[in-house]
Amino acid sequence: MFSLASKLVVVAFLAGTFVFSACGTEQSTRIIVVVQTDVPTQINRIQLNAQNLLSGAFETGDIIQPEWNGAGCGSFIVAAREGLERAELSIELIATGPSTMITREIRTKFTPNVNQALYIELPKSCDGISCSPSNTCTENGCESSQISTDVLREVELGAEFAAFTKCSP
Repeated sequence: MFSLASKLVVVAFLAGTFVFSACGTEQSTRIIVVVQTDVPTQINRIQLNAQNLLSGAFETGDIIQPEWNGAGCGSFIVAAREGLERAELSIELIATGPSTMITREIRTKFTPNVNQALYIELPKSCDGISCSPSNTCTENGCESSQISTDVLREVELGAEFAAFTKCSP
């Protein structure tokens, strides 16, 4: 019927996403965050805090109960309105479970009018790790939270897992 990726996108959108208001019939921009973890059975919710650093628009408290595919991947949408010549997002993910807490902070810019996927790993090695300001725990230890736009991939909605080798079925 529907692929797991399609279901995740719809569920995440309906469950509450960070949306900058859209105008008229203009095409909206979507940033689809694809999350991969090596401990999917230990994470039962992800809290999303996101802010457009240029407009100041902010939403907090979106809680997603992820559905993981066989590769430990899940996804959700961060959508922005069309017409932003420059936009920068600050995204904080807090993944928790009965004995797990992995936090990841991301700052990135994006291109308006394009659906783009951003791949983020939430490794067990980051469980309980706190990094210095402007850094975040990654699969390689503490690194800058700034992510280059070069790592965002243009995708079709519902096909975001196919853009990343570790998440492909």
